[in-house]
Amino acid sequence: RGAEIVALLHEVTRESGATLLASLHDVALARRGFDRILGVRAGRLRFDTTPERLTSTMTDALYELDPHPERPIPPPPQQPTGHR
Repeated sequence: RGAEIVALLHEVTRESGATLLASLHDVALARRGFDRILGVRAGRLRFDTTPERLTSTMTDALYELDPHPERPIPPPPQQPTGHR
């Protein structure tokens, strides 16, 4: 269904001459439906590439996936408990 919606959006933007910008979390759909892919995390641009040049290393880093799952993941840092 997502691919159908993206196709419809492309049709509307072609007819109107507008630019289509979409926020997707489906990498496969982004690869099929768009000619440019931007990776943004925590408000920062991490990459700007084409679907052909997008690698699993890039997406793993974007989603903070550990390429070595056998290695234990350290706990997050402790938040301060006092008030200032």
